[in-house]
Amino acid sequence: MVSDAEYKAVVDFLYQEARLADEARYAEWEALWEEKAPTRVPPAEPWHPAGPWCPIPR
Repeated sequence: MVSDAEYKAVVDFLYQEARLADEARYAEWEALWEEKAPTRVPPAEPWHPAGPWCPIPR
């Protein structure tokens, strides 16, 4: 369980992050993140585990 203060800090961060991205302030948005923080971006196309370079037919 998190405290009300921790919850508010997370919500504030998420709104700040969204505002920066919406306003195309990408340098500031990127500065929010640590260099080694894991990120996940879903693929734009259906994903194949071997990648597009794989000689195995899809």
